Amino acid sequence: MFDACMISRTGKVYPCEAHPYMDPDFGYMNITAIPWFYYHIEMPEWKTALIDLIAYYAMERFHIKSDVSANLKKEHLASFEGVSDFLDAHSIEIEHALNNKKSSSYYSSCQDLITHLSTQEFMRVRYGGVYHTVPGNREIYFRISSNDFDWTSIVYSIVSENAFFIDYVTVVRDLASTNDGRFYFLDGMEIDQMPIKCFLKNPQQKLML
Repeated sequence: MFDACMISRTGKVYPCEAHPYMDPDFGYMNITAIPWFYYHIEMPEWKTALIDLIAYYAMERFHIKSDVSANLKKEHLASFEGVSDFLDAHSIEIEHALNNKKSSSYYSSCQDLITHLSTQEFMRVRYGGVYHTVPGNREIYFRISSNDFDWTSIVYSIVSENAFFIDYVTVVRDLASTNDGRFYFLDGMEIDQMPIKCFLKNPQQKLML
């Protein structure tokens, strides 16, 4: 049983130590999240946007004008999982992106694309606590930030496959990325620490806000 994971719209489960986020106001945080998104998406245009964003953050947030990978690592970013290796592996692409300066509107569109990706294409799930895993806590939390996708079948599948480990189920809007902390409903009942037997009794019932 995982502690934390990201789940894609395809239902694929990607375990992670911490849930990655992309936010236009936090370039530092975004750089630490970029490696995760780069290696877990398939669309080439999204990968290109991520590389370009690193160059943009380097220029605008850290005022780096050359040798991006080495200089970014001096900003205490290397301590984050995968960041140092990612910067080394993609140093040539990042340097090329830095030299190939583009318009501010282009970078804005890249940021919008990746923010959309992080909120619409994945669901954040944690076992043992909503934001931090607590030993002995047997509740699973599903945090949804997408607006146009029905996660019902995927949530049911995860819960049923791991039912032995779960006592309670919570399905909620992801407050960190939506500023909306509403719980979802199942058959008219709020899914807030719902006993697993109650949650699984009607797998055809759609999750509703």
